[in-house]
Amino acid sequence: MKKLMYAVSTALILSSSAFAQEAIAPESHWYTPLEIGIASPIQLPPASWIVGGVRLDLFYGDSYELYGIDLGLVGRTRKDFWGVALNGVNWNDGNAYGVQLGALANSSLSSVYGVQLASVVNYVYNEMRGVQLAFVNQNGPFYGLQFGALNWNRGISYGGQIGLVNSDVNEFNGASIGLINYAVRSSGAQIGVVNVSFAGEGLQLGVFNAAESFEGVQIGVLNIIQKGAMPIMCIVNANF
Repeated sequence: MKKLMYAVSTALILSSSAFAQEAIAPESHWYTPLEIGIASPIQLPPASWIVGGVRLDLFYGDSYELYGIDLGLVGRTRKDFWGVALNGVNWNDGNAYGVQLGALANSSLSSVYGVQLASVVNYVYNEMRGVQLAFVNQNGPFYGLQFGALNWNRGISYGGQIGLVNSDVNEFNGASIGLINYAVRSSGAQIGVVNVSFAGEGLQLGVFNAAESFEGVQIGVLNIIQKGAMPIMCIVNANF
């Protein structure tokens, strides 16, 4: 009986070890220099392949990874994208490196390093490093230059913003130029009609400038530093 229990236990251990190794083994993906399709899964080769060259799709192309040029209506990459994408919508589940030109939108569920140009929206879930131009730009952390009607960053960001509304719900370090500039914390310059920062340092230049705490100079018609030496001042207010 003991021998039988030992044999069963050994078999279970070996089988579980083999299963674990199989589960953590990396996926194997075939490579192709060219992918052509109408709408995934009507494409050759299938979406599990890695494209190193050119992807051409009429409506919707789907690949595991892509290195090269992407042309179509909607282009999706499950992992990383490296190269130049020219689509109506560029859609990445992983990181994107290079240039994305979307007639409508560029969307990344991870990070982007490069340039994003779109007519409607650039969306990056994690960090964006580079240049963005769209009606709406939305990111986690941002490093670079943004041009849009609405520039909205959720993480600590560095660089420059030019837009109608610049909104940083964390911290922005650099220059914000727009009709309305808002930051939970700002360091640098806010230049616009309305400038608001809960905690800031540097320069606020506008018609209405407001901060809860601020180290620097405010220049405008009405200037408010709630925790400053002079909470409310016209034309110029300063606190150091």
